[in-house]
Amino acid sequence: MVFGFVILHYMDLEVTKKCIDKVLNIKLNGNQVKIVIVDNASPNGSGEKLRRLMEKEKNVFVICSKKNLGFASGNNLGYRFLKEKFAIDFAIVINNDIFIDDNLILDKIENEFLKSGFDVLGPDIISLTSFKHQNPAHEKEFTIKELKEIKRKNDKFIRYYTFYKMRSSLKKLFFNKFQDKRPAKSSNKYEKNKRVNVVLHGSCYIMSRNFIKENDLLFYNKTFMYFEEDIFFFICSKKGYKIVYTPGIKVFHVEDVATNLSQKNSEEKKLYKIKLMNNSIDELIRLKTEEIKNEN
Repeated sequence: MVFGFVILHYMDLEVTKKCIDKVLNIKLNGNQVKIVIVDNASPNGSGEKLRRLMEKEKNVFVICSKKNLGFASGNNLGYRFLKEKFAIDFAIVINNDIFIDDNLILDKIENEFLKSGFDVLGPDIISLTSFKHQNPAHEKEFTIKELKEIKRKNDKFIRYYTFYKMRSSLKKLFFNKFQDKRPAKSSNKYEKNKRVNVVLHGSCYIMSRNFIKENDLLFYNKTFMYFEEDIFFFICSKKGYKIVYTPGIKVFHVEDVATNLSQKNSEEKKLYKIKLMNNSIDELIRLKTEEIKNEN
């Protein structure tokens, strides 16, 4: 079996290198692994540094994009490279802040495919920030009404951004010393049973040969960041794909590495997220509206 990994890189060389090292340490047991890293035009030159670091790794390929393509198009670039160059049986698409500590993960993926015949598989994703289990992301897709309500709240934050920023600064100034500094408690609540056709978290997707054969692109490429998992679920559901969550495969997620590097201030970071989120919500509403029109 040939397993292709797509890893999207931005700025943080050490985190991406650790992610790659974890993949390279996986036991092959007769399988092959091909890794493509897509550098999303990191302004600190870390993409070229990665290319030089990986020159001796014959199964690792680094693509340096001339512009930041965002999540969907960046991953699409890496996926197309793998599909065109190699006859891959499974495509494993992970954020650069996903760490795989399970040496038998390839065997587990193959065994799960033999059991469920999945088109898309999502593992148990454990956050190393909150210690929460992130899969399934949610039970079912958002309705148009729910999406419009999310956007309405986002627009309110954008409109009153100066006020929220000032309030946040005052809180830090006067109340920081009174805040509870204890680490967040670990959450042991997670879905222990296999689930079918739930919305999966976007930091780790595993696509089977069924999906790979039928799709030259992974993700809908008119968004930059956020809500990709909801759009992905919507499109996969339309195509009748089997989406499976399994607790039998586990990965670990550092979270928000790229966003934290590009936006230091918490309120600026939130504003940045919300604007990108609204663009993605608009696209998902448009897709859902078109489907309703076509059905009628």
